[in-house]
Amino acid sequence: MENTTNAGAPNQPNVSKPNIIFITVDQLRFPMHLPKDTPNVDAFVAKYMPNLYNYLWKDGVKFSNYYTAASDCTASRATIHTGLYCYQTYSMLTLISEPPNGLPQPSLDPAFPTIGRLMREEAQYKVTPYFGKWHLSYQVSDLEKYGYTSYTPNQDYWGYAGQGMATDDTPA
Repeated sequence: MENTTNAGAPNQPNVSKPNIIFITVDQLRFPMHLPKDTPNVDAFVAKYMPNLYNYLWKDGVKFSNYYTAASDCTASRATIHTGLYCYQTYSMLTLISEPPNGLPQPSLDPAFPTIGRLMREEAQYKVTPYFGKWHLSYQVSDLEKYGYTSYTPNQDYWGYAGQGMATDDTPA
């Protein structure tokens, strides 16, 4: 987020807004059983992922007691970005470019509130950039409708099962 001031805004103090970085990742989970030489998660991350530990983990906010409202990719992303349950947004399946029944799954309706839109409209951030995997509509050029400025090239990947495993039958 761009660091902006409220200078000239009515009824607002002249203070800088913090830069906020919200990071979500796929497939990063803690092992069910830690190695014997790592007594806790902090020690595990410090030993096996030192850059993550040094630059994000040790000074970052961590949630240790959490639940998921949806486990599929698109459904969970819709929940994270809107704060709504997947059955409220109709984002209950992972979007794929060629659905098996030939009918595309619905994209997230741009009318729903999103973090990007709330940061722009309510918190008055001028820039709300988005980088990376989107999976809430079929075109990343749609991000402006959701309150984000896209810095993501149009995806030619959709997160197929096994993608990234470097097999000949996996879509690139």
